[in-house]
Amino acid sequence: MGNCLNVCSAICRLPIGRIFLGAAPFLLANVVVLALICLFPALVMWIPNAVMGP
Repeated sequence: MGNCLNVCSAICRLPIGRIFLGAAPFLLANVVVLALICLFPALVMWIPNAVMGP
């Protein structure tokens, strides 16, 4: 992720801080999803269990 932010910064000629602020909501969403997966693993296995059956 950091490498992509550096490349975007170089291409757009913007400071890395400004690029990071634009990406922050997406990073926050990733952290929230990771926390949900860790706390409730049944969320991840719901679709495979529905498809494969008991």
